[in-house]
Amino acid sequence: MGIDEFIRVGVKSSIEDWILDDVYGICNFLRLKQVPSSLKGINGYQKLLDLYNKARKTYKKGYETKELINALDMSAIRNKRQDVLAPLEDALGVVMS
Repeated sequence: MGIDEFIRVGVKSSIEDWILDDVYGICNFLRLKQVPSSLKGINGYQKLLDLYNKARKTYKKGYETKELINALDMSAIRNKRQDVLAPLEDALGVVMS
Protein backbone atom coordinates (compact mmCIF):
# COMPACT_ATOMS: atom_id res chain seq x y z
CA MET A 1 0.00 0.00 0.00
CA GLY A 2 3.02 2.28 0.12
CA ILE A 3 2.66 3.18 3.79
CA ASP A 4 6.01 4.24 5.25
CA GLU A 5 4.83 5.27 8.68
CA PHE A 6 1.73 4.78 10.77
CA ILE A 7 0.71 7.09 13.61
CA ARG A 8 -1.99 5.97 15.98
CA VAL A 9 -4.31 8.74 17.09
CA GLY A 10 -6.46 7.68 20.00
CA VAL A 11 -9.64 9.31 21.19
CA LYS A 12 -9.57 10.32 24.84
CA SER A 13 -12.20 13.04 24.82
CA SER A 14 -15.09 14.32 22.76
CA ILE A 15 -15.05 17.29 20.39
CA GLU A 16 -17.15 19.14 22.95
CA ASP A 17 -14.31 18.82 25.47
CA TRP A 18 -12.03 20.51 22.95
CA ILE A 19 -14.61 23.18 22.14
CA LEU A 20 -14.86 24.00 25.86
CA ASP A 21 -11.16 24.87 25.84
CA ASP A 22 -12.32 28.22 24.43
CA VAL A 23 -15.13 28.83 26.89
CA TYR A 24 -14.71 32.59 26.39
CA GLY A 25 -15.37 32.21 22.66
CA ILE A 26 -18.43 30.08 23.35
CA CYS A 27 -19.83 32.60 25.82
CA ASN A 28 -19.19 35.43 23.35
CA PHE A 29 -20.94 33.43 20.61
CA LEU A 30 -23.89 32.74 22.91
CA ARG A 31 -23.92 36.40 24.01
CA LEU A 32 -23.50 35.46 27.65
CA LYS A 33 -22.23 38.45 29.61
CA GLN A 34 -19.91 36.41 31.79
CA VAL A 35 -18.36 32.99 31.92
CA PRO A 36 -20.22 30.83 34.46
CA SER A 37 -18.09 29.80 37.43
CA SER A 38 -19.15 26.18 36.98
CA LEU A 39 -20.97 24.05 34.45
CA LYS A 40 -23.27 21.11 35.12
CA GLY A 41 -22.34 17.83 33.54
CA ILE A 42 -19.87 14.98 33.71
CA ASN A 43 -18.54 15.44 30.17
CA GLY A 44 -18.00 18.13 27.57
CA TYR A 45 -21.28 17.42 25.81
CA GLN A 46 -23.34 17.90 28.97
CA LYS A 47 -21.38 21.01 29.94
CA LEU A 48 -21.92 22.51 26.50
CA LEU A 49 -25.64 21.73 26.81
CA ASP A 50 -25.61 23.58 30.13
CA LEU A 51 -23.94 26.62 28.57
CA TYR A 52 -26.48 26.69 25.75
CA ASN A 53 -29.30 26.36 28.30
CA LYS A 54 -27.95 29.38 30.17
CA ALA A 55 -28.23 31.30 26.89
CA ARG A 56 -31.73 29.89 26.28
CA LYS A 57 -30.55 28.11 23.15
CA THR A 58 -30.38 24.49 22.05
CA TYR A 59 -27.08 22.79 21.27
CA LYS A 60 -27.22 20.31 18.41
CA LYS A 61 -24.28 18.19 17.37
CA GLY A 62 -23.12 18.16 13.80
CA TYR A 63 -23.40 20.61 10.95
CA GLU A 64 -25.52 23.07 12.90
CA THR A 65 -22.48 23.93 15.04
CA LYS A 66 -20.71 25.54 12.07
CA GLU A 67 -21.27 29.08 13.37
CA LEU A 68 -20.02 28.12 16.83
CA ILE A 69 -16.86 26.57 15.39
CA ASN A 70 -16.24 29.71 13.32
CA ALA A 71 -16.46 31.82 16.50
CA LEU A 72 -13.82 29.83 18.39
CA ASP A 73 -10.19 30.80 18.89
CA MET A 74 -8.49 27.73 17.46
CA SER A 75 -5.06 28.87 18.68
CA ALA A 76 -6.36 28.84 22.27
CA ILE A 77 -7.68 25.31 21.79
CA ARG A 78 -4.45 24.19 20.11
CA ASN A 79 -2.35 25.63 22.93
CA LYS A 80 -4.38 23.76 25.53
CA ARG A 81 -4.18 20.51 23.51
CA GLN A 82 -0.57 20.92 22.41
CA ASP A 83 0.63 17.73 24.11
CA VAL A 84 -1.96 15.66 22.24
CA LEU A 85 -1.45 17.39 18.89
CA ALA A 86 2.38 17.48 18.94
CA PRO A 87 2.97 13.98 17.47
CA LEU A 88 0.49 14.60 14.66
CA GLU A 89 1.88 18.06 13.93
CA ASP A 90 5.42 16.67 13.87
CA ALA A 91 4.42 13.95 11.43
CA LEU A 92 2.67 16.47 9.18
CA GLY A 93 5.53 18.97 9.36
CA VAL A 94 3.40 21.67 10.96
CA VAL A 95 5.51 24.60 12.08
CA MET A 96 3.91 27.11 14.43
CA SER A 97 5.41 30.54 14.81
